Amino acid sequence: MKNDLIILETYFNETDAELAFSFIKSSGIEVFIKRDDYGGLGPHLTFARGIKLLVRKEDEEEARQLLSVFNNSDS
Repeated sequence: MKNDLIILETYFNETDAELAFSFIKSSGIEVFIKRDDYGGLGPHLTFARGIKLLVRKEDEEEARQLLSVFNNSDS
């Protein structure tokens, strides 16, 4: 299907997830954050399940390239 979402990356830190999300979104790629913390009532679940960045399958290659640039700029 054209609109299938894939997990681009999983983060265990909200700040890192939000920064990566903003970087990819600023390039024009539609990106989504998925977290399961019971609506904020179980923030400890982030450490167990992580925060996932999702993109559409057709944007995966470009998003991975951007994520690589983003991760390497942190070094």
